[in-house]
Amino acid sequence: KCVPCREGTSVMYELLENIKNGQMKEYDLQDLQDISETMISCSLCGLGQAAGNCFVDTYKFFPQEYKK
Repeated sequence: KCVPCREGTSVMYELLENIKNGQMKEYDLQDLQDISETMISCSLCGLGQAAGNCFVDTYKFFPQEYKK
């Protein structure tokens, strides 16, 4: 029913897996930020609204972990 959550969580998972496996592209972090903000502001349920916070908060406080 809710496209931002349904599609956003899948894409976020793929991007985070790429980062974890050392296959990060230069625009992946910006894509994650954009997807997270869209999910937070446009999702209909609490799950979708909160799922984007996982990236937003960790990137805010631990950005070095994403740039290894």
